[in-house]
Amino acid sequence: MLSGSIEGSFINENDAKISINRFDAGKLYGEALGCVQPPHSPIQLEALQDSLVLLVNLSAMHQEKESLSGFQYHLAMNLIHGLAHQNIYQNYKVRILSQKKLRDRIGIFLHGQPRAKDGSILVKLTVTAMAEFLGANRSALSRELGLMQDEGLLRIEGRRFFLTQP
Repeated sequence: MLSGSIEGSFINENDAKISINRFDAGKLYGEALGCVQPPHSPIQLEALQDSLVLLVNLSAMHQEKESLSGFQYHLAMNLIHGLAHQNIYQNYKVRILSQKKLRDRIGIFLHGQPRAKDGSILVKLTVTAMAEFLGANRSALSRELGLMQDEGLLRIEGRRFFLTQP
């Protein structure tokens, strides 16, 4: 991504949108598809704002050569780095989605987000986008967040979340 923002998602068996990831400027996406080259992508992409994407043809990487050129070596290393980060992210996402309770999904999601100096967690997602990311119903997410606040587990100020208990 050179500029803008794109969301990758898929539609599950119940026709609900499941958000996989959001890609902003400077991020790689599609590197696994570029390396494996399947006939169809398993996800849909939606531009969340005007975006500029650099498409790199990886066919040169598939040719057998005794040594890679400097450019090919750097490209391969960047792809490996990108794939490793994507693997870590996908493990985080699987951990969230494997939880039976929505409260547990919320907890893992929030604990996986960076904290500001004041201890707050800025969630850049809308409630609808957060529900899609967590694989949950929007109203169920709102209800659970309200219950968590009522129980003193967290405090929400706009898009900033404060965890009051570990």
